[in-house]
Amino acid sequence: MRGHRSLSLLVGLILLGAIAESRADVYYGDLCWQLNNATDISWQAGGVQTSQSTSGQAILRLGTYQKEGGHFVFYGKVSSADSATVAPVHGNAEVQGDSVLMTLTYSGTGSTDKFNDIVNAVLNAQTLNGTFAQIGTHYNNSGPLGIHYGDGTMTRITCP
Repeated sequence: MRGHRSLSLLVGLILLGAIAESRADVYYGDLCWQLNNATDISWQAGGVQTSQSTSGQAILRLGTYQKEGGHFVFYGKVSSADSATVAPVHGNAEVQGDSVLMTLTYSGTGSTDKFNDIVNAVLNAQTLNGTFAQIGTHYNNSGPLGIHYGDGTMTRITCP
């Protein structure tokens, strides 16, 4: 009886391990994009526009995992083109027809300000290139809380 119990326990552990392994995430490695802002507009509290630019670049590097059910999650970083500002990023994506719908969140501290952003992107499922829009808040020590909005393109690149 004691041997039967041990054998049952061993079989149960093996089956549990097989189930756990079959539910493992699939890691696709790091994927990278160059973000090119077409518009970046900032406002201070009270609705006063403080700046508007039409250029700016950043590099987005995301560790990409596929979860059960075809859902994708990301963990990584976004950095300014000169790597002076780096912020951690997390998000998720869903494939919808020929598009990948992506949402990302990041926050950090730059040389003169603190910021957080939410990014929504629509990418082509074949090329993983597309467009994005972002909105967020920023604060620097010399003024009130501000809001900024930007949009632009995401171009898939080889990770640096």
